[in-house]
Amino acid sequence: MTWLVRMLVALALLGAAFGALNYLASERVEVVTLHTADANGQLKDTRIWVVDHQGAAFIRARSGSGWHARLTAARHIEVTRGGRRARYTAASHPELLDEINATFRDKYGWGDAFISFTLGGRDDAVALALIPAP
Repeated sequence: MTWLVRMLVALALLGAAFGALNYLASERVEVVTLHTADANGQLKDTRIWVVDHQGAAFIRARSGSGWHARLTAARHIEVTRGGRRARYTAASHPELLDEINATFRDKYGWGDAFISFTLGGRDDAVALALIPAP
């Protein structure tokens, strides 16, 4: 019976360590908040990474993720970055994905590698430029 308790404690500690590492990887560099609404109009906030590339802010999404669906369904979105909330439209740029992925790797370092590993890579991500809305 004591081996079972020890195994459960070890698994709990491993889970806690993984969670802490995931949090550290995700939150140690700039994170912005994407504000969208679901099909019922309920507001949803999603914390995501952002990079600047060729004079525009870019985010990445996995196609099929809930926040990507909300983002593409909306005409305008709002993003809070550096304490300022602004309206944008999101424009897909599949031709820039390799460059955007490299920019994310440069900015987020080991955190990008860790999150990519846990998500299964970024090859199917969508590169989205945030265009300021009028």
